[in-house]
Amino acid sequence: MKLLEIFCLSDNFVKCFDKKIKKSSVGRKGKLTKSEYITLALLKHYRAFSNNKVFYEFIKNYLSRDFPSVPSYQQFNDGLNSVFQYIVILIQIICELNKKRKSKCYFVDSTPIPICSFAHRYNIKIDLGHGRKGKNMNGWFFGFKFHIIINHDMDIVSMKITGGSTNDLAALDDKMVKDLMGVLFGDKGYIGKKKQSNYQNVVSIFWPSLEKTWKIFTSVEG
Repeated sequence: MKLLEIFCLSDNFVKCFDKKIKKSSVGRKGKLTKSEYITLALLKHYRAFSNNKVFYEFIKNYLSRDFPSVPSYQQFNDGLNSVFQYIVILIQIICELNKKRKSKCYFVDSTPIPICSFAHRYNIKIDLGHGRKGKNMNGWFFGFKFHIIINHDMDIVSMKITGGSTNDLAALDDKMVKDLMGVLFGDKGYIGKKKQSNYQNVVSIFWPSLEKTWKIFTSVEG
């Protein structure tokens, strides 16, 4: 998808959303609009930039024609943070649209979202008190966990953000698998007999290794 197409999608979404909630447009206007910030936020994650500083320099050096009025670095960071709620709602809408494209197979997994080192967890304030300590294969971290379900085309159909201490089994609730029909593949952290019996349309399967995963997947597709 081209940059202009992403901007048009973002701009139409912002107009519809603000009209729906009757959000006032009164106030000082920034150098970049909300639609432009959403476009840049999506571009940053699509291109997998490591941090905002690197992305900011990339915009100034290579996208100056598309974004000629780039603000200061601090205002740029504030602008990206200000459109977070729009991006979350936009992703939820995309997930609901992806659910309508039925699939036989789904995959669930999680990844940590650390916000600071474990040693500095008592000094952090940006988590607003919601961050929690967690542990994965790489050791302890402090922050959140991102749980995601994708279909066989790698389209996101469901997602959830929880505290770092939340058990995977607890995160996979009825809301995450709502309207999904098929086979759900996940590691043993997500699978339990009691949990599986609560799902009406989804059969849960645990994979012990990548090789056995693809054997199961091939048999289902066949």
